[in-house]
Amino acid sequence: MSSEESYLAILRYLTNEREPYAPGTEGNVKRKIRKAAACYVVQSGTLYYQRRQRDKERFTELEVVLQPERRKGLIEAAHTGAGGEHLTRHQTWHNLSQTYWWRGESTVMGSSQWGALGATAVMALGEQGISGNVVQLQLQ
Repeated sequence: MSSEESYLAILRYLTNEREPYAPGTEGNVKRKIRKAAACYVVQSGTLYYQRRQRDKERFTELEVVLQPERRKGLIEAAHTGAGGEHLTRHQTWHNLSQTYWWRGESTVMGSSQWGALGATAVMALGEQGISGNVVQLQLQ
């Protein structure tokens, strides 16, 4: 199951009480969806990843971003500073990680896509997603 399919399955589980799983979903997959859904919440049709803040009792909610085009636009916007200067990988990651979340950022923001943005650096954010970011999904 791709990350986009996983997010859609989680979104369905959290929003569809009558049929929380797609027809034909196996028991093992249902268990994985239930377990993963514990870290997410839906607000106004948008899926958010909840991350516990260190030394605090509350969570940071990060928007889950599914659409590759939107991810690319967010990366491009975060890579350019307020004054038009290009930010480092770390600065770009930090800016994105305050608001957004998606799995496999290192693949999405790998050298081929980063090169398409005109940058020479490769953003390696890891397979665990951008920490502290919220991922947004729109209900269809």
